Amino acid sequence: MKNNSDLKAICHHNSLSTDYLAEFAAALMIENGISTDTGIRIVRTGSNRAKIAKEIESIEKKYTLNRLEEEYIEIKVNREGLVDILPENLFFDNPHSLNTPANIKQIKQEINSVRIEEEEIRRVFSLFENEIDAIRIQMHLWEHQLDKSSRYRNFIDLFAGQWPIIELLEADEGWLFIHILLRIHHIRGNNEEIEQALTSILKLPVKLLPVKVRQTSPQLPSAERERLDFSFIRNEYYINNQKDYILQVNNIPSERIKEFLPGGKCVKLLDEITKMLFEADIMIEKQLNMLPSEDIFKINENEKTDAFLDINAHL
Repeated sequence: MKNNSDLKAICHHNSLSTDYLAEFAAALMIENGISTDTGIRIVRTGSNRAKIAKEIESIEKKYTLNRLEEEYIEIKVNREGLVDILPENLFFDNPHSLNTPANIKQIKQEINSVRIEEEEIRRVFSLFENEIDAIRIQMHLWEHQLDKSSRYRNFIDLFAGQWPIIELLEADEGWLFIHILLRIHHIRGNNEEIEQALTSILKLPVKLLPVKVRQTSPQLPSAERERLDFSFIRNEYYINNQKDYILQVNNIPSERIKEFLPGGKCVKLLDEITKMLFEADIMIEKQLNMLPSEDIFKINENEKTDAFLDINAHL
């Protein structure tokens, strides 16, 4: 658990330019590493200072009364509780007992008994308030993580059912993959756009090299009527207008070479993207180039397991 100074650094509740909700401040604490098992309690202090003060009055670390080793975070807020919303004196046995003549001692005793009874009532209703606060904190946490879609998987996992490759990608890679899907009609057919898209998602320089297709022509015309330079030529081969491509992935470090082996994450990613960006009859040849200084690498990092070629190790 972080100390009080660390808690203040996480959410600047007393800043002049901010006025965070208590639920959002608690969501920030959870995001910054405070475990939900620790417990975050929002204590309502009433609405007397709500119009002149900020939402959060203080954030402190406290211990439970029965077990000092169990600590929790208490966020005091200038807000009404459930008891304050209900009709006044609804739970008191004799709300008009002080109307009868009494001395000062009796008045003090009556005030203390009412105060104790009110604390017990607030303690009972705090159970419902804690459940409501927990739901609100979780909602703010999900909303905050949705705003940071490049860091969390809450948004991209919505598309994993349609594109299973997303489950293999990191959060930032999956976010870029979604962006490529949104711009697929602009990227398709533009080699520069394709190179930039693949470079950004692979985090490696990618080069797309067109290769002209050389096809062999029939030596003798068929029995049907042929037309020179239209359906029949005299050369042994001709260059088709269709182009195949060589997809070069350069500067691959040794620790990432496994991703480009058969069944690796990057191989599946490239197969998925090339299916969307190129026609079905275009051949894509992948060419992998490692860093010049890292030509020697380990295929099997587990020393206890032997590496067998074409079984669990590939060249």
